[in-house]
Amino acid sequence: MRNRLSAKIVFFPIYFLLGFLVFSEVLYFIGPIDYAAKGKLLLFVYLVLLNLALFKGYEHGVVVKFKERKRNRIRVSKRVRFFPLQMVRFIILAAIIVYVLRYIFELHIYSPSSFVNKIFFAVLNSGDVYKDKLDASSPTMITYVFMVLSPIPFLAQTLGLCYWKRLTRTFKWLLVLIFFLEICSWLASGTRKGILDVLLIIGAMLLVLDPEVLVDKKKLRKFRTAILAGAGVFVLYFVISNLSRYGIAASDYSSFNLDSVRPFYQKCFPLAFNLVLTNLAGYLCQGYYALSLALNDFFSQGVFCFTYGVGSSWFDINVAENLFHVDPLPYTYQGYLATRYGIDEMVQWHTLYLWLANDFTFFGTPLVIYGFGYLTSNAWCDALSHRNKYAAPMFALCVLMIIYAFANNQVLSFNFVPFFCVLFLYLAHNPKFGMLKKKKIERPASYSTEGNEGSCCSTQ
Repeated sequence: MRNRLSAKIVFFPIYFLLGFLVFSEVLYFIGPIDYAAKGKLLLFVYLVLLNLALFKGYEHGVVVKFKERKRNRIRVSKRVRFFPLQMVRFIILAAIIVYVLRYIFELHIYSPSSFVNKIFFAVLNSGDVYKDKLDASSPTMITYVFMVLSPIPFLAQTLGLCYWKRLTRTFKWLLVLIFFLEICSWLASGTRKGILDVLLIIGAMLLVLDPEVLVDKKKLRKFRTAILAGAGVFVLYFVISNLSRYGIAASDYSSFNLDSVRPFYQKCFPLAFNLVLTNLAGYLCQGYYALSLALNDFFSQGVFCFTYGVGSSWFDINVAENLFHVDPLPYTYQGYLATRYGIDEMVQWHTLYLWLANDFTFFGTPLVIYGFGYLTSNAWCDALSHRNKYAAPMFALCVLMIIYAFANNQVLSFNFVPFFCVLFLYLAHNPKFGMLKKKKIERPASYSTEGNEGSCCSTQ
C-alpha cells in the first residue's frame, strides 16, 4: 500500500452509505409508486439537510483524526497484537453456546431434523411464518436473557472476521457455523432483515481486513462481483418472500397487482422489472411517506410530539412499557400517524429520522445525524490503523445504523445492548478520552508507513 491511505479509502464508507440513502430517496420521488403525500418539497429540503449533516459529521471526524495522527506519530512494528487470540476463540465458543440455547428455548428446535424442517418450511412459507411472529411478538423473560447475551454473537462475528487469517481451521469452520446459524434464525422467523445484516457485517469487516481492495483494480473487480452476487441473491429472496406475504406464489407472479405503478413504468418496462422495482420501492420508500406526512403536519398544523427520551426506538418503548408500565407510543409521531392516517406503527417504516424526532425534535435530529457521521469516521479510521480493539465492531454497528435510516432506528431498537456495550468498550479504549491508561500504540506492518510520515486518515 502507498505510504498514505488515499481519500478513496478514507471516504468510501460515507460515499457508499450516502449513495444508498440518496438512491432510496430518489426512488421515493420519481420511482414507480406515486405516494401522493403532502409536503414533498419540505421533505426534499429536510432530506438534503440530513444528508449534508451526515457527510459533514463524517468529514469532521476525518479531519480530527488526521490532526490527531499528525501530532502523535505512530511507530511501525510487526509484533503488534491488540486483541488476544485466545479471547477471540473464547468469544466464538461462547457464541456457539448462545445459539444452541437460543434455538432450543426461543425457536423451540430440539433436533437436527426439526431444524431442517422448520427452515425449509419458513423459506417456502415466509409470509405465514412472519405473520405468526407478529402475532406472538410479546417479550418474555427468555427474550430479555438473550438480549443481554446478544453482544457475544455480534462480537464473535466481527472479531472472528477481523482475525480470520490467524484462526485455525477448526475455529474458521466454527465462525462459518455462527453465520449459518445467524442466517437460519432469521429465516426461521420469516424475516429478511437479518440476512442483510449478515451481508453488511461481512462486507464491512472484509474492508477493514483488506482496505487495499478499494484501490487495487484486480481486487476491486472481485469485490464488486461478490457484492453484486450477494445483492442479487438477497433481492431474489426478498421479492419471493414479499409475494408470499401477499399470498402469491413465485411461479404465479403475473397475478401481482400493478395498479399502483405509475403509467410511465407500466408502458416502458416489462412486468418482471416492474415487479422487482415496485417491491423494492415499497420497502425502501414507505418510511419517507410517513416522514413527509409528519413534517407537513408539524409545520402547517403545529402537530408536536415529544417523549422525553423514551420514544426514539422500540427498545425504549418496550422498557418503559414493561418495566415502568408507561406506554410512550401514543405520544410519538408513529402513534399520531396511526391515528390520523392509519399508518401501522409496528408494520410500516417511518425512517430513523422520525424516530429520533420523538426525543430530539425535527430541529435536533440533524445534530444527532451529524454525531452518527462523526462516530462512523472515527471508528473507520481507528479500525484501519488498529488503534482501538473495538473499532471494527463499532464501525459495523455504525454501518447498520446509517444504512437502515430509510426504515427506522434499527440498531437502537434491535441491537441496543450490543451497540452501547461496544460503544462503551470503544470509548474506554480510546487514548483521547478513554478510561484506560494512555500508552503508545503501534500499527501492524500491513498498514505501516515509511518513516514517521504516515497517517491512516490522510486525504492527500
